[in-house]
Amino acid sequence: MRAPINPAFVTAPAAPRLAALDGLRALAIGWVILFHYAYFWTSAGAVPLVPYGDAYAWVPFAAVGYLGVHLFFMISGFVILLTLEQTRGFKEFMLRRAVRLWPALVILGSVTFLIVSAFGPEQLRVGWWEYALSLLTLPPNHVGMFFGAGHWKWLDGAYWSLWVEVKFYCVIGVMFFALRGNAIRAWIAFEVFSIVVAVLNLAIGSRALDIIDGFIFQTYIPYFSIGLAAYLMRAGRGHNTTTQLLLIVATVHLVLASATHLFQSNRTGWYAAQFIAGQAAILVVFWAFVWDRLSFGIFRWAPLTRIGRASYGVYLLHQNVGLTILSMPLIGWLAPGLLSPLVVIAAVIGTAILVHERAELPVQD
Repeated sequence: MRAPINPAFVTAPAAPRLAALDGLRALAIGWVILFHYAYFWTSAGAVPLVPYGDAYAWVPFAAVGYLGVHLFFMISGFVILLTLEQTRGFKEFMLRRAVRLWPALVILGSVTFLIVSAFGPEQLRVGWWEYALSLLTLPPNHVGMFFGAGHWKWLDGAYWSLWVEVKFYCVIGVMFFALRGNAIRAWIAFEVFSIVVAVLNLAIGSRALDIIDGFIFQTYIPYFSIGLAAYLMRAGRGHNTTTQLLLIVATVHLVLASATHLFQSNRTGWYAAQFIAGQAAILVVFWAFVWDRLSFGIFRWAPLTRIGRASYGVYLLHQNVGLTILSMPLIGWLAPGLLSPLVVIAAVIGTAILVHERAELPVQD
């Protein structure tokens, strides 16, 4: 059982930012960018939209760069439990999350909508309802089904993870403030339930099980759980039986989810090897942070941590806006050939840092 919360700690000022955690965020967003620019939007991936073709698709681990999102989920599990223990109630917690999410989302989401609507490829354009629902972090395809518009899509395909994050905030927030000392045990029960759903879905399969599986974000729960366990261990509660059980259940779930992904995607060989190695890499680097073994400098390097602090904005902006800029003839003239993605990425990162430091931080303060 988790140690009782010290009321003095709950009302204390927020703990200083962990620089290495921002370094991890920079690593995660860099990997996601690599996935979209070098693999996903090329002939080797989903839809060939980038002008340089699959020239970068050979880069090792580009094909599994979506694992950067999984690393973000681990970081989120760690940070959210830290935040909960510094928050007085559920309303305050959700307000703090809203202040963290929405300023950048409204600004950069609106920028995305305007730029892509005016200049973007047809595949990336969305309507007003899709734009509005995306800013609310509600899945447009699910909401659209009630209006006969199941074809609606996210303002930017990367926004799907925001819906997962918001569901995590709601579930863990309710558990934490409703159950207090039993919150982590309740989370473990929730994860065990999700494993049962996953196994039943594999064994018998049904539309109902598929819907439940998606709604409870089953595939991504182990990453949040690892983050929760990591915070408890770093806070000196690693000897706690509940913490150890949480880590065991998360590990079993992660193995199941990873095996299911490889089986259902029918991807073997080099892709499977990269996926397994990538999963191992994010676990190693994350636990290196937990055990404070990232003191060798790179993850605390100021330029890297500055990118990490603005990584949310980079995530919101990098894909559809970046692809739109890449499709413009002007960028081909200014940065011909393989230089074009590097120039666009630099511009996206610079814009995200500007929005973070000039718009997000003043609101959060």
